[in-house]
Amino acid sequence: IPPQAHRNNPDTPAPQNSIDATNLPELPGIDRQRGLALHMNRPGLYLKSLHEFARDYANLDQRLEQAISKQMHQEAVRLAHACKSLAASLGALNLSEAARQLEQTLGHTPLPQAKLSDQLANFRSTLHTVLASLKDLPEAPATEPSPDSATQIPALFSALRNDLKCANASSETRFAQLKTALKQVTTAESEYEKIFTDLQALIDDVEYEQALQQLKQLQEQWEKTLQ
Repeated sequence: IPPQAHRNNPDTPAPQNSIDATNLPELPGIDRQRGLALHMNRPGLYLKSLHEFARDYANLDQRLEQAISKQMHQEAVRLAHACKSLAASLGALNLSEAARQLEQTLGHTPLPQAKLSDQLANFRSTLHTVLASLKDLPEAPATEPSPDSATQIPALFSALRNDLKCANASSETRFAQLKTALKQVTTAESEYEKIFTDLQALIDDVEYEQALQQLKQLQEQWEKTLQ
């Protein structure tokens, strides 16, 4: 059988490590369709991100409370900000909003203790809802081919640039897609991290003109890897 015909044969079983959207369970607190869209509709990649969140943020509420109790407010802001961005990219919008409110409150001096206490309780409850929904995830595939990521990147840069120039609220979604695509094609992800962080903060703060400058730097850095 020619290779192409074999790939198109509907009776050919899928590889054991493949996964599609129907394999994903219901995820209370998470909009799966939004999360999949932000991961370029690649269930395996989305599932990997969900597993990483469950692993890395399992005790985030405790880490936040510890940072606040030790008056390490900058660290607490950093944790809340990171959760806000990552939760949004997974489709956990309620958690992202709870983290955003917490991040904003932590920026006040002095801290409004009553408000902070209420927001911490809301954040803890929302986080636990998301973490509970991730307990029974299927195993992430060992590998997932990404043949389209590299070809999508120039178009994603262009689309994000246009969104920023038009002050379009879809900039946040577009940036998440671009970041996902870049992470799939680079072996030097750490080189992008500072620009990712700065660009995310500017988009969050609706500083679109400055975000355009950061986007230009990011594209120039990516293009160097192609030379």
